Amino acid sequence: MSTLEQVCNDVGLAQLPQVIAKQILWAEWQASQQPLFTRVLENKPETEVSLHLLGLLTKSHIELMASFASHIESITQMKKAIGESVGGEHVNKFKTSHIDELVLITHAWMYIQGHLSMDFSLANDHAQQTANLLTKLSTKDTQQLRSEFLKSFYAGKPQSSTSENSSLWDKIKRLFSH
Repeated sequence: MSTLEQVCNDVGLAQLPQVIAKQILWAEWQASQQPLFTRVLENKPETEVSLHLLGLLTKSHIELMASFASHIESITQMKKAIGESVGGEHVNKFKTSHIDELVLITHAWMYIQGHLSMDFSLANDHAQQTANLLTKLSTKDTQQLRSEFLKSFYAGKPQSSTSENSSLWDKIKRLFSH
């Protein structure tokens, strides 16, 4: 039976720059999701494991978006209080794990959507929604953040279609190498 970490590695998620940058957070997510992943694999063994991974990342993204949205007011108030008490230059030093988790899972979710050659317009819509929510607490531009998420979508694409997009020369070399 596959582990979540193994499946993530097999589809190339371990090489995604955002995953590399947040390895501890990524490992924590994998560990927390492994029991559910195991149950899903047992209940639906005929389904491709990368589709289970998509489902798990979709679930995590929905939960994180809801959690982030419910905490945005308190986070905004905290940043305001910091700005008023110790000065505006210290506001951006305030960090919350909600932001890091949501950004990481969004990048991974976009990647697996690209890997599975899913519809770009749907991925774009979700990237836009996530960017809109995150920029309420960030100095980043919404379109810049959306574009960063979509880079992960495109990073997943070559992983799933390398054999389909091989050049004629590559196909000829493979034919004679056997």
